[in-house]
Amino acid sequence: MQVSEFCFPQKYKLKSSDDFRKVFAFRLKVSNAHLALYAMPNGFSFNRLGVAVGKINGNAVVRNRIKRLLREAFRLTREQQHHQGFDLVVVPKKGCLLEILVLQESFLKLTSQGMKFLNDKKPR
Repeated sequence: MQVSEFCFPQKYKLKSSDDFRKVFAFRLKVSNAHLALYAMPNGFSFNRLGVAVGKINGNAVVRNRIKRLLREAFRLTREQQHHQGFDLVVVPKKGCLLEILVLQESFLKLTSQGMKFLNDKKPR
């Protein structure tokens, strides 16, 4: 295995507060018991991820662990995401310190729900 298989390149990250603000302003939100996912088309051929973990989720150690797990879930499911070209912001709900497999499953379900919703809303 190559090291590049396990990295999370910069091009897949939402970094600026302006990027986050645009995604939240687009107002496409889907959620389940664990996560809320905000999405917006980005014009690229790949999805970008931003993670917003609030203080309600715990102290800094817990919040950073949640961020690492969510980034890993995104990285592991990147090939299974059928819809590309979106900026995604994931917001975990209170008490969301889950196993990576549960996060992967939640992430895939939410992305497919959100993209289906977006495709239904497109003008014909």
